[in-house]
Amino acid sequence: MALGSLLSKLAGGGGAPTIEHDDFCRVVADKSCAIVDVREPHEYGAGHVPGAKNMPLSSFDP
Repeated sequence: MALGSLLSKLAGGGGAPTIEHDDFCRVVADKSCAIVDVREPHEYGAGHVPGAKNMPLSSFDP
């Protein structure tokens, strides 16, 4: 699945689509996008995608 297709599905309000493992690995290796982990720091610390940035949802204004 192309990244553009993935983003268009998210923007369409249909919820988070699934992505195949190989496609995810390709996107991560491409480094043209950022992986953002919105879990809390203790959850992120327990394990995360290498290179992912931790930006907890709780740090944003509601």
